[in-house]
Amino acid sequence: MGEIDKYEKSKGALLTSAIGDALGWPYELNSGNQGRNYNKDGRFESWQRKNRYPFWYVETIQKGNYSDDTQLLLAVSRCLLYENWIEKFTKIEYPFWLEYERGGGRTVKKAASLWKKGVVPWKNRAYCREYYMAGGNGGVMRILPHVIRNLEKGLDCIIDDVISDVIISHGHPRAILGATCYSYALYYLFNKKGILAFAELVDVLIEGRKIWGAAPNQDKFFEWLEVAQKESGYNYSLEWNSCYTNMIRNLEYIRQSLNEGLLSDDTNILENIGAYSKANGAGDIAILTAVYFFSKYVNTPELAVSVPAFSVGIDTDTVASITGGLIGAFCGNNWIPLEWKEIQDYSYICSIAVELCEPKGKRKTLMSDISKMHTVSTNDIKSKYSIIKITQYETDFGQTIYVKTVNKIAEKKSISKNASKEELIKISISQVENILKDEALSRITLRKALDIILMKYQGMNEDKIVKIAKVNSQIVSKLLYYFYKND
Repeated sequence: MGEIDKYEKSKGALLTSAIGDALGWPYELNSGNQGRNYNKDGRFESWQRKNRYPFWYVETIQKGNYSDDTQLLLAVSRCLLYENWIEKFTKIEYPFWLEYERGGGRTVKKAASLWKKGVVPWKNRAYCREYYMAGGNGGVMRILPHVIRNLEKGLDCIIDDVISDVIISHGHPRAILGATCYSYALYYLFNKKGILAFAELVDVLIEGRKIWGAAPNQDKFFEWLEVAQKESGYNYSLEWNSCYTNMIRNLEYIRQSLNEGLLSDDTNILENIGAYSKANGAGDIAILTAVYFFSKYVNTPELAVSVPAFSVGIDTDTVASITGGLIGAFCGNNWIPLEWKEIQDYSYICSIAVELCEPKGKRKTLMSDISKMHTVSTNDIKSKYSIIKITQYETDFGQTIYVKTVNKIAEKKSISKNASKEELIKISISQVENILKDEALSRITLRKALDIILMKYQGMNEDKIVKIAKVNSQIVSKLLYYFYKND
């Protein structure tokens, strides 16, 4: 293998992350995949995804399309081309991501919605405790660009930036340690030249545990740590040490398993590190699983990406994505099969990868506002209660995004010939109970609710009602759904 430069490695890492994401997304248990006729030959396939919110409907996901993992990876990449990347991410990119997210988990969407309102998650008393319990891999999956951007600055800078990124959405040590461990592994592989010894990455992570496993810097993260200790509901320092110790124990187990030749028994090894448990979406488990797959299949990169993507029961899209990041950081991009170059936004991903490697003076202009875009196509999907319009856009800089708008279908009512001019509006007891139980509707007055119902009865569409009533569109949709639904 000839020497691979940082540009090739950057492209390989970002591309293979996206490829792993796209391959693994339909296999993820919460993906909503309707077909279950999984294709495991390593090719991209279109599939049918059932969505639950705001109404049940099925959409077609085109082959090679990626999910929230890659969306947020690219969002962070763009932000790092600016001086103040945190402000750019929390005020613009992250809130706007809600408009086009695909497959995002509850935690990342909740955090984004708070930032959209200008609320810092750990400073919000109503959400603070839940935030410090958030240990998912939603932070791990987006930190790769920090490593690429700061290769010359070294590990201290990288790890500080990685922690700064993760805590935007996740507060639990499992999320942070998973990300710092991943960044340490990436940094090593980006700088590695020549042949990689058997299980070398596992050994490197064990040896470097005091660096990636160190608690957040007291000076830099003082306020955040203070809140963590007071409001998390547990002893944060003890929890950090417990998670760290458990990760080291699992890394040693992975190393021992590889040494003993248990290479054919993926299931047993993955089960023992928690990859099939209820906590399989945690940040620490995601990186441990990825390190295992990387160590086993690094000499056959295609298998290193496709095997985790097709391992139903683990968090397939994220694990395959971060395994892909590790593979690309070591192997570069020239090995990628032609059919995998059909990944969504291939050219843009290559461009942003190069941009991340460039010093300030050599950067091209890829910093256009993500909201500047043109329409590519539209598709209307009719469900029982609504019409979902999915509009495909292409941004000025070449990323494809899908934006959904929902229009509720007005219920057709039969009118008796003998009906009086003043029509009687009826509502059942069960409908009243449902309205009273809904937390979101507790924020509006009876007068406001009646105004909304009257406007609907007069034939106004929901968008106009939202504008006139000056309330959240979700409140209007929910109220009208309860009011007009058939019991």
